[in-house]
This record gives sequence, C-alpha cells and structure tokens, in this order.
Amino acid sequence: MSLKIACCFFFVLLGCGSFSTASLDAPAKQPQESSESSNLVLADSIRSVYLWKQMAHVTPALQTAFRTKTPPIIDGNLNEAAWSESATLSSFIDITGQTSMPDSISTTVQLMWDDDALYIGAYLREPHVWGTLTKRNSIIFHENDFEVFIDPDADFHRYHELEINALGTIWELTLMSPYRDGGPYTIPDNFPGIRTAVQVHGSLNDPSDIDAGWSVEIAMPWKDLKLLHDLDQIPTDGAVWKMNFSRVRWSLTAQDSTYRKTEPPSHINWTWSPTGIVDIHRPERWGSVIFIDSESWAGNDSQSELHQTYVSNVKSDLELQDRLMDVYYFAAHYRTLKNRFPLSLEEIHPDIRSVDSTMCYSYSGSADKYLMLIARRTPENSCPETAEDWNQSEIRGLSIDHRGKLRRINH
Repeated sequence: MSLKIACCFFFVLLGCGSFSTASLDAPAKQPQESSESSNLVLADSIRSVYLWKQMAHVTPALQTAFRTKTPPIIDGNLNEAAWSESATLSSFIDITGQTSMPDSISTTVQLMWDDDALYIGAYLREPHVWGTLTKRNSIIFHENDFEVFIDPDADFHRYHELEINALGTIWELTLMSPYRDGGPYTIPDNFPGIRTAVQVHGSLNDPSDIDAGWSVEIAMPWKDLKLLHDLDQIPTDGAVWKMNFSRVRWSLTAQDSTYRKTEPPSHINWTWSPTGIVDIHRPERWGSVIFIDSESWAGNDSQSELHQTYVSNVKSDLELQDRLMDVYYFAAHYRTLKNRFPLSLEEIHPDIRSVDSTMCYSYSGSADKYLMLIARRTPENSCPETAEDWNQSEIRGLSIDHRGKLRRINH
C-alpha cells in the first residue's frame, strides 16, 4: 500500500481519498499579508503537491557501473576497447516519461570507473550538429547540449551539474539543495581536474549536409567529486549514487547558411531517468547507479547473487524514499495552511501504524522543523521509537527532514 497522502487534500479526483484530512479542517492561521500574496503562496503549494503526484508515477532508472582496468583516452572518441565492455544506460525518453526518443536522434551513454575517476561516454545521433557558444561557463542549455547530474550521497542535496555542447564548451553548477528547497547554488563552480573532449561526426553548423552526430568523453576525478560529500574514499562495491543524464535539443531552421532557432523557440529535454515533469532538478526521480568492483562480473552481472541483492536493496529503498517524499510534500503544504509543520505522526495520519503495519515509522516535529524515519518491519526487528534508538539499532531505513534532505540509516 502506498502512502498517497500528499495530494489527497485538494485532488480527490486523482484517486486519493483513503487518508483523513481532519488535521487540515480547522481554519489556518495565516501571517499578515495581502490576500493576493496569500493566494499566490497557496496556489504554489497546491501546485507542488500536484507535481509530486505526476512525478510519483515515474519509476527512476537503474544501472550498474563496472571498474575498468584500462581508462579511456579522453579525446571524444568512443572506440577504445574499454568502452565496449562498459555499462550502457537504457534509452533516453522525454523528461515527462511519455515519449520515446526517435532512432534518428538516439542517445547512448556509457559509464565506467577506476581508482582515479568516473568516466562518462555519450554518443548523440544528430543530423544537424549545431553550436555557437565558445566561452567557458556560458549558459550551454540555451543551445543543444549534453548534461550530467551527480549526487554522490544520494541525499538530494549538494549535487553537481555539467553541461557541454558540440564545440566542447562546458558550464558547471553546484547546488546545495534543489531549487524547490531554495538552493543556494554556486555558479559557475568548475571542478579543477575535470577532463572533457568532443568529436563531431559530420560538419558543424552546416545545413547543406546530413551529419551522423557528436560524441563526448568526460573524466570526473574522485578528488573533485569528494567536494560534494563527506566520504574519504572512492566508491566501494555496491555503493549507490544518484545520477541523471539529459540532452536538450532545440528546434532549428536553416538560415543564411547556418542554423537558427525556430520562432517561437522550442526544445525537448530528453533524459535517461525522466522526472515526470519539465524540471530536471528533481533528484528524487534521478536514476540510481550501483558501482561494481568485481572484475568477474563483467558481462555477467545479471547472474550474480550479490548483484541481485544490490538491485533489490535499491528498489526497496525507492519505495521507502517515495513514502518519505509523500510526507515531505504533505508537510510543506501543511505548513502553508497552518503556518507550522505537523507536530506528530498522528497529524500526518492518525492511524498510520495500524493501517500500514509492514513499516516502522518515527516522527519528531516542531513548528519550524521535523525528522521522519521509516524502515521495513522484519520479524527479527521491533520498531525503534526515537531517532537515537534508530541509530543504535541494526534496522535498515531512511529518513527525511524539513529541508528535503534524505539520509540512509545502517546502509
């Protein structure tokens, strides 16, 4: 049973209605502000709940990444033997998850890693290769580009974005939290050791011919990625990072022997792991990448019992994560109406423990903050009562706080 509490209060027609709304029935005490401003805040809060309802229907992608013995030469070509043995991600789809990418513009992304770096290779089929931005840290997505998003802690905070165009011009950004949580962000924020290269397979900015596409190679050193999280080592076997890969493609027309954007300008955002809405900065819907540090698994990962355990854990965590995101969006909307967060689990759902006895829950809240913990109940484990009890137990779970930051417990 899913905790479909986030949008039950204003969108009963969407299929929610099994959860009590008694805690929202009392008139809200609103701060002193104009009626117009209050209505805008309320409308934005309702919209956030509705958007989560759309996102929750999309299942994030999942992929393994193997250690390589031989790192690739970063020259933009993907012809080294190591790439042929690397993990290939599933096909891209539009960011809402509704439209498959046509074969004529298909995108292939590959991953591998070693003691020094994470390596990303991408081939973007494109009959009209176009790019004009040459200054580093220009806003690259204003043109056709390839984008990388990495959250090493998989906590939805402190993640890095890199964009690159067919000229090899890059732009980097680090966000301490998603835009929905107010940032802040650092722009530009260039990793000092990053290496990138691009090869154009055809001609650049020439509408008189048909191109094959362009390819990208990226090496992200662990020493740079460590700036985003608290780990002091490279990923261990079975480590899970949140990642996404995106391709922004604009509609073009031939003009004066080159390309111009159509009027009005329009583009499609194609992604590896669609978010369900037109917003890539929703790390709760990014894909999971499992790092595999076992050479014997190369080419035979589906047969590995341990690998299946890793995959099973990721899928189990995703269910717990989504229940916490239900709480996160509900609590944010509750605060808009009540001018405070829920103070107890009973304010979220008065009978949650009896209705869903398969899970362990713990909640501590005040007017301006909260912490919600969740784990799957097992016959061997009783449910901890407090956050301290959870930290001392061996139960595997997740938590989320009022900032939208996810934390793994006993992983």
